[in-house]
Amino acid sequence: MSAQPHQHADIRPEIPRTPDGIAAALLPSRRMRFRVELGGTATGEAFERLLEVWWCRATLDQRGGREARSAAARAGTLPLGSWDSLRSRREKREG
Repeated sequence: MSAQPHQHADIRPEIPRTPDGIAAALLPSRRMRFRVELGGTATGEAFERLLEVWWCRATLDQRGGREARSAAARAGTLPLGSWDSLRSRREKREG
């Protein structure tokens, strides 16, 4: 076994931060709710917040494994980390 750093593949899907891009990436079961919320939101800051929230959901939908993550969260076995450990990993990744 070598001491080489583990390289993570960039698995982030490229989802446009537009209403159509987000809707296309969402699971069908969530798409209608997104459209309903979108229709009730004016432009401006509230609109941008709505897009951000739903873009995050669409990103998770596209990653796969949603059922396994949900089950682990409900069972209390979802792996967690501290902010310090996350910051440390990020700093190492960015060099």
